[in-house]
Amino acid sequence: MVAAIRPVDSTPDEARFRRLVDALDHVVVWEFDDAVGQYTFVSEHSHLVFGHPCEAWVANPRFFEEHTHPDDLPKILELLHKLRSDTDVNDLRLEHRFANSDGVMIWAHTGVHREDEHGRVLLRGVTVDIHNVKAATERERQARQAAEQAVSARDEVLAVVTHDLRNPINNIRMAATLIREHPAETAKSLAIIERATFRMEALINDLVDAASIRARGLTISRTTLDTTTFLSQLVEEFRPAFDEKSVSLVCEVRGQASISCDARRIGQAISNLLNNALKFTDPAGRVTLAVDVDDLEATFRVEDSGRGIAPEECERVFDREWQSEETAHLGSGMGLYIVKGIVEAHAGRIWVTSEIDHGSVFSFTLPLG
Repeated sequence: MVAAIRPVDSTPDEARFRRLVDALDHVVVWEFDDAVGQYTFVSEHSHLVFGHPCEAWVANPRFFEEHTHPDDLPKILELLHKLRSDTDVNDLRLEHRFANSDGVMIWAHTGVHREDEHGRVLLRGVTVDIHNVKAATERERQARQAAEQAVSARDEVLAVVTHDLRNPINNIRMAATLIREHPAETAKSLAIIERATFRMEALINDLVDAASIRARGLTISRTTLDTTTFLSQLVEEFRPAFDEKSVSLVCEVRGQASISCDARRIGQAISNLLNNALKFTDPAGRVTLAVDVDDLEATFRVEDSGRGIAPEECERVFDREWQSEETAHLGSGMGLYIVKGIVEAHAGRIWVTSEIDHGSVFSFTLPLG
């Protein structure tokens, strides 16, 4: 392989320079003459670094631009334009992707220097293969992200253990003391202990589900779900809790379908939404559980007449960290985060619309396929 050179005699110094640049690994040195509109020098390592022969550059004045990744091309064009038009700028550099002879995009770093020589504009560039460096940096970033997620998961567990589990544990302790000191209150105390253990179990299950979602490992076991029967059963299961708070629970089914999904997980998602609606709906209010079925998907909806959600909070309600201040003591704060994880594990979509003092509507879809 012979490097492409200017069609003029080289000086001894220039010849030594070209031998030097041809000895550099992972580096392509090139020169473009604006006066003739072509590359006048390309180092031999063009073939070793990117697989392109030097002659390919010389034969095509737009060789560099045509082999730059389309997403990076505007930056390259801006760099070249600035060097050509701004006399105060002589050197510019950037990172970009460059296609090798197999069409694989390789990360490169290019620095370009403009030289005005006898009225001609010469662009002299150095393009360095930094693909391995970028790959190592990305691996380091992923490792750091994994470590941060591990620390976050640990802090999440500690937060639940030290805060959310403290109340039911205290309730169990007080109930045990009551049994010891007042045996006649045993039945009442056992009921307190039972409710506390249910609460602890729910919190632990939320922790496990949130950790699985964070690790993208939520288990989905598909069965067939009949929308009409499924919603009717959920309404009957929740009616006592709604009746106790004097909140009306209505079921609306528009279209029937059998959906391939994890019925237990979808039941968990809707239960979380119903519990959430009950928290925010005052006595004499109304909650509607509905499903609409079309040719492609089923859209489930939980609508309440509660206090509503501020517009700035609607964007955050599905975040792991979000929790309404007024109901923070009523749950783990992971309910809506878990709902979103369940829906997305089924390739569905979830969203909320709300207006202060006019209630909220939580909706999610499940594909029928």
